[in-house]
Amino acid sequence: MKYRDLRDFIGGLERVGELRRVAEPVSVRLEMTALGNRVLQAAGPALLFEHPVEGAKSYEIPVLTNLFGTTGRVALGMGAHNASELRDVGRVLASLKEPEPPKGLKDTGRLLQMAKALWDMKPSVVRSAACQEVVLDGADVDLTDLPVQTCWPGDVGPLITWGLVITRGPQQAPTARRRQNLGIYRQQVIGPRQTIMRWLAHRGGALDFRDFA
Repeated sequence: MKYRDLRDFIGGLERVGELRRVAEPVSVRLEMTALGNRVLQAAGPALLFEHPVEGAKSYEIPVLTNLFGTTGRVALGMGAHNASELRDVGRVLASLKEPEPPKGLKDTGRLLQMAKALWDMKPSVVRSAACQEVVLDGADVDLTDLPVQTCWPGDVGPLITWGLVITRGPQQAPTARRRQNLGIYRQQVIGPRQTIMRWLAHRGGALDFRDFA
């Protein structure tokens, strides 16, 4: 199955009963994690919290949790229908690094189908995107307007747990890294335009940062 974007994937999950909308107010401080964890332990659906709050503050942006909380949803996201097909996707990905010949016509057909699903996942360049409908820049940026969760008792503050971070080292250096790095790093919000980011020393983002030092 091919999805245009996250909205399309959410709609697909809802149609097959793999997503539940939560209209009641739920706090981003501890409550959301507690509910999500309970549903996750029961192998339940993804949850779309439509009315996130924190104390008297109400957020306009909904929160999606447990998106890939089960093998079935991971399979759907990868263009497969079940765990068996998901293993086929894994085989195709592995074969890109160390190719192996298929064992027969049936195996060939299945792998070709998975290869097509992977091809459909490639990024597409469009003239305009939904993420560009609202653009904030400079002083207009305020991370406190985002419903960032404080997940566990003892956390010193809210954490962006699935933030995609794009980095690239200095291009004027003698041994410049030509590649662009995309990493997932936890970020603790400490101000309207400030976060503390945690990355391991050997990760791509840390290597890029070290090149600037």
